[in-house]
Amino acid sequence: RGAGYDARKELEADVKNSGDQKRNDQEMNAVAGDRDSSRPCCERGVVVPMMIMLVLHAVQQFSGINAVIFFCQEIFTDAGVEDPVVASLVVAIVQVVFTVITTGTIDMAGRRVLLTISLAGMAASCVGMSAAFHYKEIGERKDWLAVSSLLGYISFFSLGAGAIVWVLMGELLPLRARGIGSSIASGFNWSCSFLVTFFFSMMLTRLQGIGTFMVYAGVCAFGALFVLLAVPETKGLDLTAIEGLFAPAEKED
Repeated sequence: RGAGYDARKELEADVKNSGDQKRNDQEMNAVAGDRDSSRPCCERGVVVPMMIMLVLHAVQQFSGINAVIFFCQEIFTDAGVEDPVVASLVVAIVQVVFTVITTGTIDMAGRRVLLTISLAGMAASCVGMSAAFHYKEIGERKDWLAVSSLLGYISFFSLGAGAIVWVLMGELLPLRARGIGSSIASGFNWSCSFLVTFFFSMMLTRLQGIGTFMVYAGVCAFGALFVLLAVPETKGLDLTAIEGLFAPAEKED
C-alpha cells in the first residue's frame, strides 16, 4: 500500500462484514434461546418428575389434614378436654416431636420408606376416626379411639407427608426447570388446599364424618401405593444421579 492508498473502502467492507456477523450471531442466539426455553418443559426428564410432584401435592392436601385440624377441638372436647389451649398444645407437641424424628431419620430410612409409612398410617388413622364417628352416631362413645386416631394421624402426617413432599420437590426436579417447576407445584398445592376447604362442609353434609374420613382414607391409601410404584428412592444420590433416573433409555444399535 502506497502513501496515496485510500483505506476507506477497506474499512467500510470490514464494518459491513462485522454487522452481518453480528446479525447472524443474534439470529443463532435467538433460535438457540427458543429451543432451550421450550425443551425443559417438554422432555421426559422434566415431565415425569413434574407429574410425580403434582400427584404427591394433591395427595398431601386431599388426605384430609385440614379436616383433621378442623375437628381437633371437637374431638378433644368430646374426650373431656374443655380447654382449647391444652388441645392446641398437645397437637403442636406431637407435630414438633415427629418432625424432629423425620429430620433425624430421613437420610437413614429414606424418603420413599418414610413417605409410604406416613401415608399408610394416615389411612389407618382416618379409618379409626370414621369408626369413632360411627360409634358416636349409634350412641356408643369411643373417645379414646377418636383421640388416638387424631394424634396418630397428625403424627404420621408430620413423619412424612407434611415435609418429605417438599424435600422431594427440590430433589426430583432438574436444576434447569426447578424454578418454574417449583412455582407450578406450589401453586397447585395451594389450589388443592382451597378446593379441600371449599368442599369440606359439603362433604360433611352429604357424607357425614364417617364417609368424609373414609374418602380421606382412600386418598391416603392411593398415595401410599403410588409412592411404592412410581416414586424413586433418592437417599444417598446426588442431583446428577437423580436426574439420570428419569433420562430416556438409549437405544442399542
